[in-house]
Amino acid sequence: MGDDLSGVVYAVRLGRKAQAVSRQNIVFSIALLAVLVPSAILGLLTVAIAVTAHEVAEIIAVLNGLRARAPGSSKGPAGS
Repeated sequence: MGDDLSGVVYAVRLGRKAQAVSRQNIVFSIALLAVLVPSAILGLLTVAIAVTAHEVAEIIAVLNGLRARAPGSSKGPAGS
């Protein structure tokens, strides 16, 4: 990196974006569990369906997390 501080700016932007995506994933996961667990306990959903829904939600969270590293989502150091 040397004397070029553009890498610091890039790192801060990437960190903020990653933090925002992480918050989204946490809120989504907690909200989904708040629905799935009571539904499974009350018998509205079978445990297998609740677990499957949770696993699909985890895949969605991973795909959402990939947005932070998407090409062109944020300029890299020195505009690369």
